[in-house]
Amino acid sequence: MITTRWGGWLAGALCLCAGLASAQQPAAPSPQPVEQARGVTPTVREQLQQQLVFYQNAAQSPAYSEALRAEARQDSVQARARLREGDFKVGDRISVVVEQQPTLSSDSFAVSAGPALILPGVGSINLAGVLVDEMESAVRMGVSRVYRGAVVRAERLVRIQIEGGVARPGFLSVRGTWRLDDLIQAAGGPNTTAQLSQMRLERGKAVVLGGDSLQTALRTARTLNDMQFLDGDRLVVPVATPADAESRLRVLYFVTTLPVAIIGLINIFRGNGVR
Repeated sequence: MITTRWGGWLAGALCLCAGLASAQQPAAPSPQPVEQARGVTPTVREQLQQQLVFYQNAAQSPAYSEALRAEARQDSVQARARLREGDFKVGDRISVVVEQQPTLSSDSFAVSAGPALILPGVGSINLAGVLVDEMESAVRMGVSRVYRGAVVRAERLVRIQIEGGVARPGFLSVRGTWRLDDLIQAAGGPNTTAQLSQMRLERGKAVVLGGDSLQTALRTARTLNDMQFLDGDRLVVPVATPADAESRLRVLYFVTTLPVAIIGLINIFRGNGVR
């Protein structure tokens, strides 16, 4: 993970600077680590804790601009809140399957106030402070209070907004095990103006993944979990503008009329006796 690598790099840099007798201040690291870490949201508690430490160090480092330090401070607040409150909020949906218990096997259950997941015959399962990675274990423990040894599978549905060149733009609640092409097809598939090579994944104001990364994801059948899609992310599929269409028509016109022009020039030369 990026945060782990940069966190170790930053710690190593600080230790090195501390050992130099002539150094009055820590050596200035490149601002690139902060910019690369932004937009990467770990789904493992240890990784999130490491990211929090990194942001806290970056927020106090004189090596960064005030704008970057302010962003790092804001990100550290968000990381602390996520560690404290968890990933689930009222209205989120969780798909639950409990083998041999049809009443507990539903397409999805909604998260209630608490936040908590209320299952028939089981009752309330506390999700306060629970991260996505920890949810299935929490649901399994809750179900085992009533059905000991039950085989439980639980998966959070991710709410994604799809904009641009698809047949049915809007919000979709999908499984993290879906592939990127599954998501596009669920939105009706690309329309005739879609520019799939320029797709991008946005989180807030940040572009998390660009065209090249998403094209690779399509070719290699990576899942939304693999790409760390999160609730509220936007997949933007740009559409061709009239200027783009006009440019393509000009190229097409040039390609189709070029042979005619060449034949015309040949006839002119022949008429003038040029061999």
